[in-house]
Amino acid sequence: ATIDLSIDPATATASLDQNLSVNVSITTTDPVYGAEFILSFDQTKFQALSIAQGNFLNQDGDTLFVVDSRINNTAGKIYYSTFRFTFTTDVSGSGNLATIVFKPLVANDESPLKLEFAELGNFSDAQSLPINSISNGTLVAKTIVPILINEIMNDPSAVTDANGEYVELYNPTNADVDINGWTIKDKALVGPKGEK
Repeated sequence: ATIDLSIDPATATASLDQNLSVNVSITTTDPVYGAEFILSFDQTKFQALSIAQGNFLNQDGDTLFVVDSRINNTAGKIYYSTFRFTFTTDVSGSGNLATIVFKPLVANDESPLKLEFAELGNFSDAQSLPINSISNGTLVAKTIVPILINEIMNDPSAVTDANGEYVELYNPTNADVDINGWTIKDKALVGPKGEK
């Protein structure tokens, strides 16, 4: 019988304007009734926003009792403890113990995501179950790619603005850049006498 814990995905990546989610996942052939863990991260580079119960311990519809669910962004630690509440049966298989949402604070940097402590138990003898392996993870803040405005055509005289105005963007790197959702707008400049 084995219990394997892992951070899923092993490497979670987001830009500064995005949040990222990671799961504390479990695969076990041992029967499990409750679980607790402490997860650490670099609080100078990422902020934990929320923690929610996963699908593993209530996979059969049982309800869970959450003993502890705390985020300490000052210390860079997340505390979570829960057990099956109404049933006296254990569960096994694969699933998530919890899902945590993070926000990057610093671009072009990363943080280890480490299970500092983990304990699982069954109902029959209320003893700790041996954990076979723990796979930690990494939070990554994307590199900011410098997108350049290469050329602007505004107010063309030969055609209407709708048919002739354009902005050309240039990516000086080999990395793909997703510009979906980007907005380009101008800002009217006011001269010393109020003329634009």
